[in-house]
Amino acid sequence: MKLWTKRLWKIEYQTNGLNYKVATMKNLNSLCEYLPWDSHLFDIRIARIKKCFLNNREIKQCIRWCRENKITCVYYLVDPARVNSIHLAESSGFHLVDIRVTLETDILASPYINMPLKETMPLVREANRNDIVEIKKIAKENHFDTRFFKDKRFPRDKSAELYELWIEKGFKNVHGIVLVAKIKKKTAGYIVLDISENHTGKIELVGVNNKFRDRGIGGALVCAALRWFNINGAKRATVVTQGTNISALRLYSKWGFLPHETQCWYHLWCLPSEKK
Repeated sequence: MKLWTKRLWKIEYQTNGLNYKVATMKNLNSLCEYLPWDSHLFDIRIARIKKCFLNNREIKQCIRWCRENKITCVYYLVDPARVNSIHLAESSGFHLVDIRVTLETDILASPYINMPLKETMPLVREANRNDIVEIKKIAKENHFDTRFFKDKRFPRDKSAELYELWIEKGFKNVHGIVLVAKIKKKTAGYIVLDISENHTGKIELVGVNNKFRDRGIGGALVCAALRWFNINGAKRATVVTQGTNISALRLYSKWGFLPHETQCWYHLWCLPSEKK
């Protein structure tokens, strides 16, 4: 039986003076999504696949949609348990760029929210605008193991800028906070936190000044995060890190986080890098 290929409608829209034709096929809006923020930052057209597994027909539809909409790069977060989806992705030109591990902990059952603090732990307080320059500097130099740096087709300066902008976003988030660790008035590290509507705390970003490595900065920041989550009504907390970041995995495990989910990040470069 021949599969349908009929397009339901077409929409004309304009971006940066260029006309693009959106060919929307049945259910395709549930598969692909254009990412304006990423596209603006990297100055190319970027999209993502919204499902964590695709069959052969769906992945062909997504690639066709990307080409018709002049998408340069598409992200695909795959469930590794779906082996067929991984094989389809790799045979379709997607390449593995990262392993994403999500960890979580029960805040209310955590023994660390009321634990007496050691005198040797560094001072951790809420960051203010006077801290932002040093925090951004740490962020710019601290995340080279992430997928945007692993994928060499993304400019390194733009990848670093992404994390600087993430810091700005953290300062503006009314539902979150940026905490900073200080040693002798010097910025030793930071942590960006958020609480969702379902009372889940999220550690969004952590960075430690290279000059203060192996001095318990990461642990002090995570401990402060758990206490802040508890005070602000979070019932559980989550954090995402790279499967290759063994030091981070050990850190979160030490503070009661357990693995919850593993996923694989794939990128497909559909077109040569060009202005969006």
